[in-house]
Amino acid sequence: MWRTNLFQKLDAGKTGICGWMSIPSPWTAEIMARAGFDGLAIDMQHGLMDYETVVDILRGLHGTDITPIVRVPWNEPSIIMKSLDAGAAGIVCPMINTRAEAEVFVSACLYAPEGCRSYGPYGPNLRYDRNAYFEAANDRILSLAMIETREALENVEDIASTPKLRGLFVGPKDLTISTMEQSTIPWADKVFQNHLKRIADAAHANGILACTHVADPNQSAMLAELGYDILFPGDDTKILASGAQALVQTVQNQIV
Repeated sequence: MWRTNLFQKLDAGKTGICGWMSIPSPWTAEIMARAGFDGLAIDMQHGLMDYETVVDILRGLHGTDITPIVRVPWNEPSIIMKSLDAGAAGIVCPMINTRAEAEVFVSACLYAPEGCRSYGPYGPNLRYDRNAYFEAANDRILSLAMIETREALENVEDIASTPKLRGLFVGPKDLTISTMEQSTIPWADKVFQNHLKRIADAAHANGILACTHVADPNQSAMLAELGYDILFPGDDTKILASGAQALVQTVQNQIV
């Protein structure tokens, strides 16, 4: 699982591109997996996923070059551990506001003596060499802490220094609501861009990844220039909705 596309790109110093999944369907996951993404994020926080669906999706992604990542609902160790045991290669954890919260998150991702993760990786043990998985897990699991509030931004340098944390993940919508008091993401606003740069700089100063969801894919070049290592553009729900609307409009325009 450590040789999948995303890990290969990161190891080569290239920008990773990951899809986002909110539809609770292994079939949709297979379609997304064939689209050319390096990884897929399965959203248990705001998506429509339950744990059983996540397990089915992870099973369906096995054997592909896709790196599976799960966004858990909250910073709660049991669901973090169960997601890793099912085969997630990375965890996105929402609403990390302090280093103490980041330490709780990271600990749940790591086996002793570095963390408190309990041993029982049923998915990886069935699919990979179990000794190789165990030996590499603490160094390879992508623990990505979401920075999406004013408090998190104020503490971002401290959060980024958390030992064994693998990256910071910007939640641009919540960061906008918290710091700009509006719901429309002001990508072109210099103040907001400075927030994004501060987060990326904090990550890189500590040798970890800078990641973000990209609601507007036209901002990808700007984010890459700011140093973001993994971009998560769009999601399956919005892709389906926009594609369906475009199709209807195309046909409508031809028959009017």
